[in-house]
Amino acid sequence: IFATAADIGASLVIAWPSDEPVDRLAASTYFADICRAAEPFGVRVGLEFLGHSSVVQDLASAWRIVEGAEMGNGGLVIDTFHFHRGGSTIDMIEAIPGEKIFLVQLSDAPDLPLRELEDRHRLYPGTGSIPLESILAAIRAKGYTGYYSLELQNENYWNEDPVIVAAEGLRSMRRLD
Repeated sequence: IFATAADIGASLVIAWPSDEPVDRLAASTYFADICRAAEPFGVRVGLEFLGHSSVVQDLASAWRIVEGAEMGNGGLVIDTFHFHRGGSTIDMIEAIPGEKIFLVQLSDAPDLPLRELEDRHRLYPGTGSIPLESILAAIRAKGYTGYYSLELQNENYWNEDPVIVAAEGLRSMRRLD
């Protein structure tokens, strides 16, 4: 996968945690192994925490794994939906060096109990209940100047014209600047 990423000019590969219970040391060791495999290809590895995960559900738990791996090409992917669903806080962002934030994925969510939220509930940024402005302000305060991506896995959007969905997604992201 890392050779393919390098061949197409991708500088980042995203890793997700397993739902299998594992201690932090083992998770950090495994993440370090992934990062070492990516190194010869000049590819960074971003660990994305998943708000529904029983193992790595918030930013703090993901950061402990990345920090423990001690790999220069290892960092974090912050997905605002998972940030919200997993109970992450602004204080958790403040504990992370800005250069370890590799990508920010944007989407919003309706005002539902956290345990009921699923990826299908993702909304255009700025149209739901996630405090995106506060999250993004904290990320920018860390010096983050990298990419933002839109992640909408809402099946209602799948039935719409993809050009319209992409245009509205871009507009919604730009309104957050």
